[in-house]
Amino acid sequence: MQRILIVDDHPLYREGLVSALRAHLPGVEVFGAGSAEEGMVELEQHPDVEAVLIDIRLPGMDGFGALAAYAARFPTVSRVLVSGQEGADLV
Repeated sequence: MQRILIVDDHPLYREGLVSALRAHLPGVEVFGAGSAEEGMVELEQHPDVEAVLIDIRLPGMDGFGALAAYAARFPTVSRVLVSGQEGADLV
């Protein structure tokens, strides 16, 4: 079974994205974590995760830190930074 992990500290946004992906990707397990550190634990427990979507703004380890940490520890997992903000400074 394919797995996607969503890492976002806002429960409403995280669960909304999880629900939307589940509805549009039947047969794919989509689940979430509330922090980069929680995401690391989830990736350790589910080594078959294929992709992780990481909020750019997280408490503790931010999205950029998570991107680098996940790449170092789980190099075969695809990683995508996401943000609800449109600022040019983020691009």
